[in-house]
Amino acid sequence: MNWNHVWELFKINLLYANPQAVTSLQKRQEKKKKANFSIVNAMLRQQLLILIIFTIIYSYLFVGIDYKANPGVLTLYLLTFSVMGLLQTFTALYSTFYDSKDSKVYLPLPLKPSEVFLAKTLSGFMVGMTFMVPILSLLILAYWQFIGPLGIPVGLFAFILCLFINLVLSVVLANSIGTMIVRSSRQKLYSSILMTLSTILIMLPIMMVGFLNGYIKGAGHVNFPLLPYLRGYYDVVAAPLSMETLLNLYLPLGLVLILGYWFYKVRMPRYFHEAIYNQKARKPQAKAVTRSQRQVLVRHHLSTLGNSTLIINTYVVPVLYMIMLGGGAFFLKDLGPDYFGLMLLVGIAFGFFSAQPTSFLGVATSLEGTNFDFIRSLPINTGDYLRQKFWIFYGLQVSVSLLLGGLGLIFLAHLHP
Repeated sequence: MNWNHVWELFKINLLYANPQAVTSLQKRQEKKKKANFSIVNAMLRQQLLILIIFTIIYSYLFVGIDYKANPGVLTLYLLTFSVMGLLQTFTALYSTFYDSKDSKVYLPLPLKPSEVFLAKTLSGFMVGMTFMVPILSLLILAYWQFIGPLGIPVGLFAFILCLFINLVLSVVLANSIGTMIVRSSRQKLYSSILMTLSTILIMLPIMMVGFLNGYIKGAGHVNFPLLPYLRGYYDVVAAPLSMETLLNLYLPLGLVLILGYWFYKVRMPRYFHEAIYNQKARKPQAKAVTRSQRQVLVRHHLSTLGNSTLIINTYVVPVLYMIMLGGGAFFLKDLGPDYFGLMLLVGIAFGFFSAQPTSFLGVATSLEGTNFDFIRSLPINTGDYLRQKFWIFYGLQVSVSLLLGGLGLIFLAHLHP
């Protein structure tokens, strides 16, 4: 395996893994020209900064909890962030393997299938690490309470195990589900549905983190049960040679190692063959359908929703920051009507923070940059075209906000019957 090839392919596929960040960096470069600008290096620096910020902010949430008295809280937090990391990694891997559609380009080049596969996997996994890094501080803080300073190296080792398990499961899921989708004649439809479901599912654990943190710190001692498999990360420091550790950590790790080895030996060498086979297998039948110009443009606007990474980053990230900086439901329940003005200002500040050029509406509009010259050549009014796109995505963004706000009001109403 040529690691220089892997590194160059990694840099290329990193752009596919997070196109929203690429658009943002390109716009920043257009406003402020910089000599020797490298979008890949800029993305790497941005990703590193995000990882550091997430680690620091979430470490604040984990401090002050007695994991020795409440080991179930440790497994619950591990479940939450593992699910978020798995979904985010799966989404990024699906984008790099199947949305990029660049596999045929590599065929004439002197590249091994394993080099292409590994580069795509690493680029997608780097984006997915955003939700995994809080586990490192969680494990170190928890293990410190159990075994003192030795908890730092043990926590780091357990974190690496968690990353490896997440990577193997994400790759297997992305490859298995993606292979079925690309063979279908309704690839775009199924892909959009899959990414929308991933977005919804990833928001649930994010909201759960804030409510869970407020509940734990408000109630003090909480008797959460130890979750199967995840309790292995507790048993490994509480009783490393016990039967519980064997069943919940060592055995699952062995199964994942076998699965990863099988995938490396069987599926990875067949990557190019499967990519070509999948493209030949799909033979969509052309259907003559008469549509008005308005219907065609609306379908074109809505096709932007097929950009899975766009939806994940522009919908999830603003909600994520609000959850991280908020105190959860048990903080809000103590606020009376006298704080309405203050909370209104906080809401306006969050709204301003979310309504930046990197918002859902802003990025959806900016993605037209590659098609704008073609659109201007058509016999349609460009201003009307952009206004139509604006109102469609504004309606989508507002409807989701109203839905989440309504659910939040219902939840608060149950807190104050």
